[in-house]
Amino acid sequence: MKPRDGRCRHGMAVCSTCIVITDAARRMSDNINARVVFTTWDQLCNAWMAFKLSDGSSDGVLYDTRDDAVNHQLHERMCAYFYMRNALGGTNPRDCQLFLDMHRNVYDNGGHFTDPLAPSAILPLH
Repeated sequence: MKPRDGRCRHGMAVCSTCIVITDAARRMSDNINARVVFTTWDQLCNAWMAFKLSDGSSDGVLYDTRDDAVNHQLHERMCAYFYMRNALGGTNPRDCQLFLDMHRNVYDNGGHFTDPLAPSAILPLH
């Protein structure tokens, strides 16, 4: 259970240990896995999908670019944008929950994923 400030017992806003998997994450995972099974590699390897943060649903469209995915949504900050190349072998609800939670946290704190001048929420290891 999270305290009032939204942080887990480890003091983190998004924690892989304290994660609670929701139906939204299961729905997102199911959508991605269905796409991986029923779509050719050539179509997936550079495609993006948009997932609603509220329920993990998708419009089912494979977009050529992240900007295309963002521009086809009613409100940019209501969705998370997933690069399909990151899951060519499929995914699981736990990883999708972390992905959704991270997006919600960034948006709730005034962050922005599509701004090229903004720092990356995920820091490179090199």
